Order: sequence, then C-alpha cells, then structure tokens
Amino acid sequence: SCVGDTDLRITVKGEFTPVEYDTLSGEIKPVAYEYINGNTVISKTVYDYDSLLLKLIDGRNDCSENNEELGEPENKVKIPALVPYSLSEDNVLLLDVAEYKLDDGEFMEEEEILRLDNDCRKILGYPKRCSSVAQPWVIEKEEVKHSITLRFTISSEIEYSGALLALEDAEKAKIVFNGEEISNNILGWYVDKDIKTVALSDIKPGDNVLEITLPFGKRTNTEWCYILGKFGVRVLGRTKTITKLPEKLAFDNIVHQGLPFYGGNITYHLQAQGDRLLVEATNYFGALVAVDVDGERKGRIAYMPYKLLCENLGEGNHKVDITLFGHRYNSFGAVHLTNIKHSWHGPDAWRSTGCRWSYEYSLRTVGIIASPIIKN
Repeated sequence: SCVGDTDLRITVKGEFTPVEYDTLSGEIKPVAYEYINGNTVISKTVYDYDSLLLKLIDGRNDCSENNEELGEPENKVKIPALVPYSLSEDNVLLLDVAEYKLDDGEFMEEEEILRLDNDCRKILGYPKRCSSVAQPWVIEKEEVKHSITLRFTISSEIEYSGALLALEDAEKAKIVFNGEEISNNILGWYVDKDIKTVALSDIKPGDNVLEITLPFGKRTNTEWCYILGKFGVRVLGRTKTITKLPEKLAFDNIVHQGLPFYGGNITYHLQAQGDRLLVEATNYFGALVAVDVDGERKGRIAYMPYKLLCENLGEGNHKVDITLFGHRYNSFGAVHLTNIKHSWHGPDAWRSTGCRWSYEYSLRTVGIIASPIIKN
C-alpha cells in the first residue's frame, strides 16, 4: 500500500510481460512497461489508499497493444449549475423537541426528548438514561403505570397529503394530529424495523399540532420521532419548517437545499456524449459515489484519484447518473453536539452539557459539493 500521489518506476531483473490485478474489482488490466538493458521497467502512478498487485509473465512481449494504456479523454462536458435529482427514500423532518407532560399533569415547556425523558425519570425516582444506564432486559419487569405525552408544533408552508409518522412503540401509542385521533395501524418501518410508520392526516399550512402518548416506566425509552414525505425542510438555528421539495439541486451541501435531516442516497442526473467518458468526483461528503450510464452500473468512486473511466458506451448521447451514498448522522446522530471533532460517540454524546450542547442544530455537510468533471 502507498500513501500520497506517487509516480513509481519499478525495475525487475529479466524480461517479463507484466499485467496488473485490480485489487478492488479483480479485473486484469494492462500496465505501462518497457525493456531497458535486459530488464523490465514498469511505470505506474499510485494514490492514497492504493495497492498494487502485478503478475510477471515470463518472457518478452513487444506487442504495443499490451504495452500501452489508452490516454484519458480530455474534452470537458459542461455541467449545469442546477441539475435534476432523485432520492432513494422519502425526505425526513426530525421531531426531537416537544412540550411534554406525565400522566394527566400540565404540559411543561418544550425540551429535547432525551433530556425530558431524564427529567421525567428524576420526578418518578427512576435511574437516568446515560452512558452507564442498565439495558432494559436486565431491569426487573414491572407493570407500567405511567404515561408520557409529547406535543410537537410542526410549521409548514405547504399543504401536504400522504405523510408518514415514524416512531418506536407505535402500536402502543395514542396519536392525535390537529385534534383528530390517528390510527396507529402499522404500514411499514423507517431504517430500523423497530421504528414503525403510520399514516398521518393532511398537513396544513401554518402550525400543526401532533400529540403522542406512550407508556412510561423504568424499562421504556422515549425516543425521537420522524415525519416522512416528498416535501422539503428548512432549518434556521433551532426552527424547522416544511417546504416544497426543490425541483433541482446544486452541487452544494444538501442541508441548505431542503434536505437537512435526509440520510438516504441522492442521484444527480446528467448527460454526456461519447464512447469513452471519464467521470471525476473529488469533493463529496458521503460514503461513496457510484456512476451509472444508461441505467447500467459502471463502478464506484471512493479513493484517489476519484476517477472512473467508462468505456465502450457507443457514440451518441448518454444518461449519466451519479449517486451519492448518504449516511444517517443528520437523522440519528448527536445533532446538538457542538464539537464536530468529537472523537468518540457514546450515549452521552447525545446528552452533552455546557458549551458542548446547543438547541440549534449542528448538522454534518452532505452532498457532492463541487461539480463533478466529465470528459469525453
């Protein structure tokens, strides 16, 4: 393995025909070489995280087809500033702050849910949930005699039909939306099979009120909830508003483009002409990037030099889809932890204190944030 961007020149005593084995795909590829004074001299550029695996076939081969690599395409394709896109799943509105009450008491002012859970535990004399909390299965079973009600105020600029509410213990919940009791009939799940989805009635412009009542005991866990749908979300500080989903995306942070809590994949739709296309995506925040041409997966971009050569496409126009594989930090991570360089995440990262805590959201950058380069 090699670190850095390095041009290697490897001299092997004797005359051989070298080929390279791609350590990711297993593909056998030609490698540049020449014969000097009875030795085989191999030239190769390697990058961060590269490994180089060569096979030396005994004997000289002067065939130029095996001795030379085709050069890279050089003509840049113009990339629009805004491009069509598609999402692999519905967008997300995180519900993590609510007014709350125990049993039939008065509602208390809004608080982040993991914090209010511990406040209620303190009132009832239960152990707090933190880094040293006992797991529910080691706590003696009890008859749950208390309940907790969470009241969320959801701001929307649009009317929207077809939203889903995702929550744990949905089958045990009483759900009231804008004064109407909602069936907790389970329709599916979101990310985790324990986070079940139920249908919400129509979201209206202005403020919408959602109340969720759940059992509350030593073994229960009050968790964040989510609204799912084909809408956008705008975050300003600690405020959240449902908006219209953007028609196109820029190559920029999706947090500021209506997708602040989104954790799925994003496919950017482009077009290019040519039998050979070189796709380069050097500046992205996500797990990796995949490239499809005319609906066929051509490969993935994850390591330097962040390039993928697509060959034998046929002349003419091609649909080029570049997919950013997302992550779940902005959906489930410690989004109120102000120290973005925090090196280890345990339960207390979600329950930080002092200057390490903020009610304003501290979200990670996600997206392809510089236009990819396509050459033909």
